[in-house]
Amino acid sequence: VSGPRPADPDPVFAAAQVTPGDWAGHIVRGDLTPKTDETVTLAGGSLTDHQDRTLHVRGICTLRDDGMKVVEQHLFNPHGSIFTFLCEEGSDNGGLGRAPDAASFIAAGIGFCFMTQLGRYAKITKKDLKSYRIVQDAHFSRGGATGKTGKPGSADPLETHVFIETDEDANYGRQLLDMSEQTCFLHAFCKAELKAKVKIRSLTNARKNNQGLPHVRS
Repeated sequence: VSGPRPADPDPVFAAAQVTPGDWAGHIVRGDLTPKTDETVTLAGGSLTDHQDRTLHVRGICTLRDDGMKVVEQHLFNPHGSIFTFLCEEGSDNGGLGRAPDAASFIAAGIGFCFMTQLGRYAKITKKDLKSYRIVQDAHFSRGGATGKTGKPGSADPLETHVFIETDEDANYGRQLLDMSEQTCFLHAFCKAELKAKVKIRSLTNARKNNQGLPHVRS
């Protein structure tokens, strides 16, 4: 990563305070996602030394009457919980900013996925890891329609600075960083050349035929 190293964010986290207001309903963890024929592993299965499995995720976005977006995420494989998010763009993108915007959720999701791998690798190797935190910059352009550029949206490579506290040596710190980058499937998704396959069908007909809700599968 070019440029100077950012300062350790620990003092910022220690001084952070929740913005006044009721935020209880913005992110809600629900029950487990219903199992399907492809549900063969659990979310905790990523603690194993070797993995070979299909990732099956469903996202459903519903526009409320007040303009707020309700996003429901299902994790079929590895089997995990259902999460519900409220999302809205800021005033510069035509929204009211009553909830985090889409880019903020994407950035937070990538960051938390990467941090999860740091903790899990330390647990697998039974090594000391007292604390860990990151400063991660993600740069996204507006889409061609939103930005009126006529070009597809683009994104710069993620810039991630990792701060860890451990009694292990520097070699372990490097190994921890490398293995976490390799096992974070969102980092892998960002650097892979993939074509998304989107299947859209009538919600009414899908329910009538007991085919479930429309979904995007990766």
